[in-house]
Amino acid sequence: MLNNPSGGDVWTRTGRIHAPCKRSVGPLRGTIRGLLKCCVCKKNLPNRCEHFHSLSLTLPLNGKECSLDRCLQQFVQSELVDNVDCLSCSKIASTPVKRTFLKQLQFWAIPNCLCIHINRTVWQSADGLNKNTVHMSFPLKLDMGRYTGGHGGTRYV
Repeated sequence: MLNNPSGGDVWTRTGRIHAPCKRSVGPLRGTIRGLLKCCVCKKNLPNRCEHFHSLSLTLPLNGKECSLDRCLQQFVQSELVDNVDCLSCSKIASTPVKRTFLKQLQFWAIPNCLCIHINRTVWQSADGLNKNTVHMSFPLKLDMGRYTGGHGGTRYV
């Protein structure tokens, strides 16, 4: 990995660009790290870090009540991503290979003041836009340590 002396983005030897995982500056600024791992060769792509000033979480449609913890778990839950170029598999096959990758989001830096937007807008084909009326429960102190991938310890906001 080659570092940019200006402190901006970083170029890898393969030419792919990604933002470095730096600690955030400012009371509202946090960092989310995206991890991508090939399901075949188990190699990771370089981490992709993005800064945020607020989180937008979606309420589930079913049920009468939802906790903030459940919404955060849904936000960082692993998901499969198809048709990703795997450099490691491509080197072995000597031709470009697309694979399925496992994507995982983690909070890399938690801001001192975490702003959370709960998206209650639901599109229904028959009625158009509606409001999701599921009740949201949340603690007075939120432990974000479980969403940091083990590097953050206990962190209350």
